[in-house]
Amino acid sequence: MIYGDSQVLENDFHNKLGDIYPHSLLRYLSGIGNLMNDSTSLPVSWEFCLDITGTSHFILKHRGRHYHNLEEHSFSGHCNELVGWSINIKKIWITSTISEGLSEVLYCKTPEFIFEKREVEGIQPSKAIAHITNFDFLGLEKTETNGGFILDKFSVDLKRLALEFKLTENSNEIKKLIDTKRINHGVLSYITVVPYESHSLEEIKKEIGSITSFLSSVTLTTNYPQKIEYYDDNNDIVRFDVMDTTKLSFNNEAIIDNFLTWRGLKHLFESSYLKYRELEDSLKLNEFTNRIVDIQNQTFIDNKLAQLIMAYEFLISNYLVSHGLSRDNLEEMNIQKKMTSLNTQLRFIPRELLNDDLRKVRNPLFHTGAIPFMEGNDLYNFYTEYNDLLMRIYLRIIGYDGEYISRKDYKPVQV
Repeated sequence: MIYGDSQVLENDFHNKLGDIYPHSLLRYLSGIGNLMNDSTSLPVSWEFCLDITGTSHFILKHRGRHYHNLEEHSFSGHCNELVGWSINIKKIWITSTISEGLSEVLYCKTPEFIFEKREVEGIQPSKAIAHITNFDFLGLEKTETNGGFILDKFSVDLKRLALEFKLTENSNEIKKLIDTKRINHGVLSYITVVPYESHSLEEIKKEIGSITSFLSSVTLTTNYPQKIEYYDDNNDIVRFDVMDTTKLSFNNEAIIDNFLTWRGLKHLFESSYLKYRELEDSLKLNEFTNRIVDIQNQTFIDNKLAQLIMAYEFLISNYLVSHGLSRDNLEEMNIQKKMTSLNTQLRFIPRELLNDDLRKVRNPLFHTGAIPFMEGNDLYNFYTEYNDLLMRIYLRIIGYDGEYISRKDYKPVQV
């Protein structure tokens, strides 16, 4: 079995990551374990790093050569640095291999790592902390520092849960790395979730998924968890999960913040999160979030517009079905008729945006890949107008009654 010198092994990750390595969420963990599938169990040593972008680096080493099994594996082992802790992976794939003398290094990919104290079972956490990407905000509450304080957090009471959003201590350094294009996304903050009643670990994990999707739907970037820590009643960490969730580029396209929309994020959660949870499954709001976030990452205006129209179709169709419209009737309706039907419920869409323009753009765009009668500024203005309307429709559906940042002039206006 290969153990090696931990300092040397740590420098392998340092050499790969360079100046971002000191900011890693988990600089270095290692141990021994077994890589398993239905037919084999391979003894290996392992090394792990979770960098500040939320990217996991996991390698295995074994005595031998030419292990090129591309099937799905599982993995279990123990950790050298965390005494009494285990690592478990349900699904893992080998992406590449290299030889080092008489040994072989296996580079792996997995959707989730579970690190936990081996004696702990049936965890009902007293709190959880989720480290999320790309969420930078204006703090509303103070944290005391040496001889002073900083505004770096805000809290929300959701009756069954208490939430605290807080910037990481190195958030300014991470923002500089993003601003200088050294990285395009990073973990800037974390959420502490405290349940008022007993929740299973799985329930809290699902809640964190909903919280971060809800947040992403108004920041218009991916604020998804990369690491979730679970604590017991003694405030000791007993498990942490590392997830390979979607990570898109940081942007400043938020429709609600704590700066232009005063206390906007706090009011958003207090006024609308429970309604969001109520509608989350029936309207498939997690998928809708992914769609509107993806719009911001499109480069060309016609691609943005195509994604925007698909987001319209997705949200409005699910909304109308949830209000009793049959899918057969829905399939017979064009997008203009869907918008008109939607407005019988919401009653706020301006008449000029209920005309046939959206259908006239949609059909040539999807059938020919171009809009022959619209170019340049007209195309951009059309996109901006209907992008703004989509944000308002979404916010109305989830019951938000505050200000949002208009997509037309980036000024705060009432929903």
